[in-house]
Amino acid sequence: MAGRPKGSPNKQDSKPWRDALRVEANSNPKRLRDLAAKTFDMAAEGDMAAIREIGDRLDGKAVQQTDNEHKVTGDITIILERPNID
Repeated sequence: MAGRPKGSPNKQDSKPWRDALRVEANSNPKRLRDLAAKTFDMAAEGDMAAIREIGDRLDGKAVQQTDNEHKVTGDITIILERPNID
């Protein structure tokens, strides 16, 4: 497993915008509910960004597909060498 384990005491990834939003949301929960209601209203009116936001929050973001197929043209030569045992 790469990277520092979750819960590491030396965690230094600061996210001040996230922290500020959480402080505001915790200090005024009604305001957060009002924003959620507004997002649903916008989605109902066809706002694709609002629809996507709701989907991402409820279902999680879609996994990005990667193209692992590579076409090789020409000849491929494989050379197998036996170890020199003397």
